[in-house]
Amino acid sequence: MDAGRLLKSINDIMSDEEVLALQSHFQKISTAYNEVQPNSNIVDSERESIKQALVDSSLINYVRSDYEILEALGATEYFGEESFSKLNEILRGEPHTIKTELADFVRERQELLGNFVKMKASFDAFDIKPRELDNGNYQFGFTLPDSYRDFISLETVLKDIHQLLSAVAHAVKEPADFKISYVSSSELQFYINVVQSFAANMTVLLDCALRLYGSYGMYNDLQEKFGIFSSTARKKQAVQITEEDKAERAKDFAEQLIKELGIETPDDQNRVRILFARFLRHMEKGVGAEIRTPSITVPEDPAEDATPQERNTVKQLKQDYQRKVEIDTKNKAIYMLQKNNFDGVKLDFLEAVSKEKITEIKVKKASVKRRRKHT
Repeated sequence: MDAGRLLKSINDIMSDEEVLALQSHFQKISTAYNEVQPNSNIVDSERESIKQALVDSSLINYVRSDYEILEALGATEYFGEESFSKLNEILRGEPHTIKTELADFVRERQELLGNFVKMKASFDAFDIKPRELDNGNYQFGFTLPDSYRDFISLETVLKDIHQLLSAVAHAVKEPADFKISYVSSSELQFYINVVQSFAANMTVLLDCALRLYGSYGMYNDLQEKFGIFSSTARKKQAVQITEEDKAERAKDFAEQLIKELGIETPDDQNRVRILFARFLRHMEKGVGAEIRTPSITVPEDPAEDATPQERNTVKQLKQDYQRKVEIDTKNKAIYMLQKNNFDGVKLDFLEAVSKEKITEIKVKKASVKRRRKHT
């Protein structure tokens, strides 16, 4: 784990506590349940306060690798949006357990905060700095599984990702001067600084890639069920149909990607299709990717006596902020897609495949029976 990223997460948690006073709200709910008859007005009011406060949480735009840091700290369900989910889970529990579980939750959360204070002091003693994204920098990051630790596999994936980034940059007329910002060797994580507009394009790419990757898992699950077929021919036919549909689905996602990125020339389109397919093969082997965004405050409106240049500057800052919000929104959707084990993709898949392709299998089986009957 990268020490700078770890310290940043600790700083974010402590900043939330200082600004949002979340522990105080949790404590008030716990105290309310210490009464013989819990005051529902206090509970509802404090729940709403927590919900509203978390909108401004420093953790609100975390990506998957950030959540993995929280998980390593044992902090996932105590901070950020997950803490509100945990609170609701406790309050939905059996009446006789709520009081004890709330008290345990508040106590454990306070213990973690105390541990983070000590950890931060240790980091400060060694002059370790948090790894922040500043000056409007964005990062495209990718994580490699242990199977990529041999030199040939590592060289191949780095080359394929670099070619994909370069192809997309060329197609959307962005600079392709990519430099690795930092590497975490413990988990083979690579991060590359990119400009905001390119980060937006890569978020579109990752969304398409993950939705397709999620449907790939469904195809694999479906093919495993073909073992129920007693006939080898029927099983082979079913596998062939799903493989054809899988290829068609991949083609559709590639076309969707090209359309959303606005890639116009046939050469650029073909190159992106090929490199996108290579990237998907790496994802099937466990390669993960994400976009990290910087912290940007909401720009204030210009003063009444602002000059035209100052007004233009504020206008640009507001546009940059809005684009960041759009990237963060897409990032959140991507994270939830992964967190929920691609449930949304599975629903789309089952609707598109189970109704149509399984019907197609039945139609082809009926056709085979008719041909056998006539012969």
